[in-house]
Amino acid sequence: MSFFRDSTGIYQDEALAELPWLAHGFGTRLGVPHPLPITVKQIHSDIVLLAAAAADCEGDALVTANPGEPVGVKTADCVPIILADPQHRAIGVAHAGWRGTLGNITQRVLDKMGLEYGTDPGAVIAAIGPAIGPCCYEVGPEVGKKFQPLFPERADWENATKIDLWESNRRHLVNGGVKASRVSIAGLCTFCLAGEFHSWRRDGLAAGRMISFAGILS
Repeated sequence: MSFFRDSTGIYQDEALAELPWLAHGFGTRLGVPHPLPITVKQIHSDIVLLAAAAADCEGDALVTANPGEPVGVKTADCVPIILADPQHRAIGVAHAGWRGTLGNITQRVLDKMGLEYGTDPGAVIAAIGPAIGPCCYEVGPEVGKKFQPLFPERADWENATKIDLWESNRRHLVNGGVKASRVSIAGLCTFCLAGEFHSWRRDGLAAGRMISFAGILS
């Protein structure tokens, strides 16, 4: 596993941590970023916004290439994803629940970074942070069947089944041109690890939120 928890209680990805111009982290119930990043009102969509134009907007992903403009997403079981383009010093963050995952929000982020900054997906480093794992994320057939195109090797869609949101987003990233060797998965289940993470499925309305973020230092 290429993730580690730093002294502030925030998880980092080793590959992203090697970029000297980037600050990043996946928050826990023990650690939150400071200063707080720019966020938006999340609506389980595939909408990607420029950070500079995100005030009072709805969406589920942000991109920027501006130093001193950290961006973040809030999660409590959904998947936080950080993308970094070392060639153009551009970044994106995404919040992917099952709707955002099916909407291929990571592709929308790659498209936006390509349009705005000239990002080549083959150069991108991506990290998929803590989220509810395939061990615990059970859905009914009305949702499960929607994932069949992503998992053609499976045939168990007629009843309640468990979905791997980590792997779903990894496949989207690779299909979008990101090299498989440049995609990391934390493998940390927010439902299982109650001492470290908030979980909507476990705690319901009492669940807090974690903040995952990325920012360009210079």
